[in-house]
Amino acid sequence: MNKLKQGERAAAKVSVGTLILSLTKGIVGYITGSTALVTDAFHSLADLIAAASSWFGLKISQRKPDEIFPYGYYKAENLAGLVVALVILYAAATLLFEGFSRIGKPATIHEPMLAIATSIVSIGIAFLFYKYLKAVGEKINSPSLKANANDKLVDMASSSLVFIALVASYLNIPYIEGIVTVLISFLVMKIGLETAKDSVLALMDVSPSKDIEKRLESVLLSVKGVRKIKNLKLRKAGPFVFGDVEIEVKGSIDVKRAHSITEEIQKSVKRNIKEIEFITVHVEPHKPRRQKVVVPVENADGMRSKIVKHFGRARYFVLVELDNNKVKKHKVVKNPFIGEKIRAGLKTAGFLAEKGIDAVITKSIGEISFHTLRDHFVEIYHAKGENVDDTIKLFIRGKLRLLRRPTKEAGGIA
Repeated sequence: MNKLKQGERAAAKVSVGTLILSLTKGIVGYITGSTALVTDAFHSLADLIAAASSWFGLKISQRKPDEIFPYGYYKAENLAGLVVALVILYAAATLLFEGFSRIGKPATIHEPMLAIATSIVSIGIAFLFYKYLKAVGEKINSPSLKANANDKLVDMASSSLVFIALVASYLNIPYIEGIVTVLISFLVMKIGLETAKDSVLALMDVSPSKDIEKRLESVLLSVKGVRKIKNLKLRKAGPFVFGDVEIEVKGSIDVKRAHSITEEIQKSVKRNIKEIEFITVHVEPHKPRRQKVVVPVENADGMRSKIVKHFGRARYFVLVELDNNKVKKHKVVKNPFIGEKIRAGLKTAGFLAEKGIDAVITKSIGEISFHTLRDHFVEIYHAKGENVDDTIKLFIRGKLRLLRRPTKEAGGIA
């Protein structure tokens, strides 16, 4: 909740500052008789309503999920952003009508220097508020604080208008105040419409951006074991982004292993994509059309090669490539670790895993070899038949048994 706390504090500080600024401009406007300054004071008061709405939204967003709102109150902040947009549009309409009414009506100012100085101070304070709110809003990705920052630009423009109007009045130049007001009111209206659009889209669960989606896809596919992703969905809720995705993993895995993969995904996403608060992951087995299957054999006789009893001590391996359950091609590979005195199975398993195989069919396999292959999401099946051709046919028909643990002894299944 640190993000929400930061946003709440920023909105509260700006609310207090805006209240003081509004009162100051109102009092000075009343003393000097400047209608423009009094109007600008009311505009600052509208800013205060916007800032207060932002603070309220961030405050509500910190509530914990309950039975009524099981997904939390994050969207209260988006709702506050919409309120801010409506305030901006109201200010735009007020400025527009005020601009038309002031054309050709120069005002009489009693203390012009005091009024001009106040407008200059107002411009400076509005600029400082803009920089502060923009920095905090971007840091915590808060839509309502960003909206308030845009509103401070409008406040700067409004105060600049007042400054120009006061100088023009002091020099007895008509029309300037009304014309500039009309022009700025259209700018205010544009900002308000854009802010309203962003808030409404967020409330309707719009996807935050294609950039975040592409970065997330890259992170998901970089996690070991993930072969394919589908149905990726992202949505904004306040300053946070939430996601939902289905992943397909290589090989047959148990619940514990699936949970381990989802945890790794959560950590990787948190580490690489700061905008995403949480992503729900659904794990499904990957069913490739093309597969690489390995069978340990005694002799190099292609598909007629005889299956050996010991995986790690096999002289050769037959690599069979299947495409849509049909043998596309095969080749015989010599085991480079046949002469190793220790850990031959470990080295052999690692050698085969690097070739991107999907399954191993063997009569027996030791614990180290078994777990090395499983760590690379390689499925291991118990071989039947005497040669590669027979056992591959059984594999294609789904007649081979998937090994869930290493075999106890040669030819046995644990």
